[in-house]
Amino acid sequence: IRQTSSTLRDERFVKRRIEKLGAVYASRVHVADFELLHKKEKRMAFQREKERDVKGGGLEATMPSAQMFPDGDDYFSVMMDSLDLFLKLILDMCGVVVEDNTENIFEIDEGCEELAEVIEEGSDEENDENDDGSIDENENEKENTDIAIETKAQRPEPTIPPLDGGKAILTLGKFLQGKEWIDDAMHYFRHALYLFLLEVDVDEPRLLDEGEDCDGLFYLDVATEGSQGTSPAHEFLGMTLTKMGDVHGKNLEVNDALRAYRASQVFWGAYLRNHEIAKKEGSNAETNETLDELTDYAASVEGLALAHNRVGAVYTSKGDLSAALESFHEALDLQIDALGDDHLEVAKTLHNIGVCHRHNDEWDEALDYYRKAHLIFEKNLGEGHLDTARTLHNIGGVYRRKKFYQEAMDCFKQVLRIRRRVLGDDHPSVSITLVSIAAVLRRSGKPEEANKFYAAAVR
Repeated sequence: IRQTSSTLRDERFVKRRIEKLGAVYASRVHVADFELLHKKEKRMAFQREKERDVKGGGLEATMPSAQMFPDGDDYFSVMMDSLDLFLKLILDMCGVVVEDNTENIFEIDEGCEELAEVIEEGSDEENDENDDGSIDENENEKENTDIAIETKAQRPEPTIPPLDGGKAILTLGKFLQGKEWIDDAMHYFRHALYLFLLEVDVDEPRLLDEGEDCDGLFYLDVATEGSQGTSPAHEFLGMTLTKMGDVHGKNLEVNDALRAYRASQVFWGAYLRNHEIAKKEGSNAETNETLDELTDYAASVEGLALAHNRVGAVYTSKGDLSAALESFHEALDLQIDALGDDHLEVAKTLHNIGVCHRHNDEWDEALDYYRKAHLIFEKNLGEGHLDTARTLHNIGGVYRRKKFYQEAMDCFKQVLRIRRRVLGDDHPSVSITLVSIAAVLRRSGKPEEANKFYAAAVR
């Protein structure tokens, strides 16, 4: 572990990995290294704890991580050092200069700032005119050419395209988000978004300034400028903005989450419009290229539907249930068209629509959508899966509201069996189910039995 943690923070090693494997694959290998490192650290820590207990050690024993990593480092510090190094190298290779005198702040080359000052100063001066009062266009073209040549000389030539660099950084951000380190994940999502925008000729320096918040009209500006024309980057812009919206949502920044999701919808929509698959009637020929296109199209539709679902969830949290239902139904239509009636993503959206109707006290409609979702979950995952159990629990809740107590009890008891088997007796979800059973018993006029379940829930 000590050797690995040292190697993964060595600039020459990381740079050679990117150059040999390519940015995108190198990022996946880099993340896999840290997954394996974390598992090995946990195994060694567990072994050390066992050895300490056998020897009669107590709380004063040295923490395992301090012995495994050099200089008292831990897993998180080693990982972040390595990921920051990976990010720096990717930005360098994409032609974005890293200032050595700043900490984790990446800026455009000074030459570009000087160019901006030249343009700004020149904007206040009058254009040279010919004798007849017309502007000398040839002179202006010459000046513009000189500026372009100067800029190209000052900015380093990229060795990898921004699209590949963005994909690599997005992989790192998704890894951190999966570990629930959402603020660190947002740092990487911002840089991935910056590189994807470079691919569509949009330079958004606010993304590189940690002091600048991505709020207000920022996402609207990005969507307006970046969705023009045709670019493969639109797919990844949509993906990244959805991830950024998720971070805003976790931080309870509801309005910013909504704006990020809306911007994501714009990019997914642009990507799908520009990559529409022509359906040829009467042709049964299926080539590998056609199948790849169909798979890509379905994934893109799923991405747009996910953005609609996220927007619906935000509206639900804000209490705007009509807007939420509109977004959920837009997602549902897209998913059924691209994925089929029985796809798991369809079930998730049906479940969300059921939640909306439940909040609206529309019990029959809620029950209808919950049942449809439950059938799909059961068909694809089996009756013992937690997602199947969750929807069944909500069906039981609707039955309880409708005072169909026997039907509600049947649902809750089945959910309890599943959750106890999968999660164990001490899991919070088991306690929630016990409380639900107690509530049904109390409303059925059986308070003594209800109290037993309440007592079991609080244990």
